[in-house]
Amino acid sequence: MPEYYVVADLGVLPGGGSSNGDGISDNGQVAGASQVAGGKDHAFLWTPAAGLRDLGTLPGGSASGASGISVCGLVAGQSDLAGSAGNTHAFVWSNAGGMLDLGTLPGDDGSSAVAINACGQVVGSSSLSAGGHLHAFLWDKAAGMINIGALPGFTDAGAHDISNLGQVVAYCARPVCPIEASYGAVPRA
Repeated sequence: MPEYYVVADLGVLPGGGSSNGDGISDNGQVAGASQVAGGKDHAFLWTPAAGLRDLGTLPGGSASGASGISVCGLVAGQSDLAGSAGNTHAFVWSNAGGMLDLGTLPGDDGSSAVAINACGQVVGSSSLSAGGHLHAFLWDKAAGMINIGALPGFTDAGAHDISNLGQVVAYCARPVCPIEASYGAVPRA
């Protein structure tokens, strides 16, 4: 059987013992998380030319992870931050601007980004840590973070991915049930 892939070790950040890639761009850049000295994880960007790069954390944070990367090298993920009581905030990272805190939806105290498209639009979920519901969000530079909503009858929603056209695929759930429905959100014309 012929080999179709070449397996490559992306490595680990200094002091770390493990890493995992969670997103890959069309030009072979990888985003993920690697353990660093002290045992915490940091978001990373790996490129074929430069190798592994530590993206750090939001101000005062100790841990972060990346889950999405665009063809332009923009990275989306989540990081804890000073005074967050263990909650994370979604971020988008760029080579020019570093890590930008995307905040949360109004009334929430935590968020996490899972995907980013070529236009720099980010999707993920936002919630209130003390028993709040999960809300799917879309963030872009012009509008900030907006609640995508959920299907009728559902209380929780989280986004999974976004196309380059701004179409979002997400899931809905009820508090007492596992994931029950998937849905798509299409931008209004």
